[in-house]
Amino acid sequence: MQGHSIANSFNQLISIVNVYLIRSFAFFPAIFSNNGRASALSHLSTVIISTVISTLFLFSFLSGNAQTREPHKAEKTRILFLLDASGSMNAKWEGQKMFNVARQLLTDIVDSVQIATDNVEFGLRMYGHQSPRKEKDCRDTKLEVPFGSENAEAINRAMKNADPQGWTPIAYSLFQAAKDFPGKSSRVKNALILITDGLETCDGDLCAAGRLLRKKRVTLKPFIIGMGLGDQEEYFDCVGQYYDASKAEGFKKVSNLVVSQSLGNTTTQVNLLDKNNQPTITNVPMTFYDAYSGQVLYNFIHTLD
Repeated sequence: MQGHSIANSFNQLISIVNVYLIRSFAFFPAIFSNNGRASALSHLSTVIISTVISTLFLFSFLSGNAQTREPHKAEKTRILFLLDASGSMNAKWEGQKMFNVARQLLTDIVDSVQIATDNVEFGLRMYGHQSPRKEKDCRDTKLEVPFGSENAEAINRAMKNADPQGWTPIAYSLFQAAKDFPGKSSRVKNALILITDGLETCDGDLCAAGRLLRKKRVTLKPFIIGMGLGDQEEYFDCVGQYYDASKAEGFKKVSNLVVSQSLGNTTTQVNLLDKNNQPTITNVPMTFYDAYSGQVLYNFIHTLD
């Protein structure tokens, strides 16, 4: 922000979201709309980056002569896959078992990411794979593979050995998943991706599960991918961001994008100008929050010196 100061009034707030894509490493920008002085200052503490696939928490920086006091940046990303392995996942989907489609795609994603970077850990929890459907087991969930940076083979092996057969205890599985993430740390970004072809069959409280995940510092709003499930955005709204994959190809695209969002590096440029579009006032404090968890991410004060 060389040659500019941060003013008490400003008319422009621009955020550029760089989404890291698996394999291609391409970037896609999303631009905030301009804001007036009163609106910008009143909502400055809750700046939210919205994209077509999720709401990410804001990692931002200012360049130039900014004096900042910022917490440590996240050094590691943990992504937990919560995979539906209930009996309905044996259904054919474009010629293949639905569970096999999910297994192959997750294996490819984990393998590709772990080859490209060593600061990402994946984990795998499944549900509906330990008890036959007739038992109506509403506690049928298990962390099959704990978080690790070189566990693609273990994740693939766990899915290969799984026997989709039981019910769909989504809420209970989410409650258990909250315990899968290691202790709190400001240097780690935690994300959860739920993949399912059905709705809750055990009368579990999805909203309570969503609240617990926020409390446990799952810093990215959970992603829910519905495999041929149709429009269930309202059903899953209090848990996370829902995406419908009506076909296998759509499932592949959505899954890659969701993982990319979980890994995405985000930058923000903030230009604060007066009513004449000029930088005339300085010493304005700003605080940026994680829009999902409410955690403070950055504090800034800009000066002319």
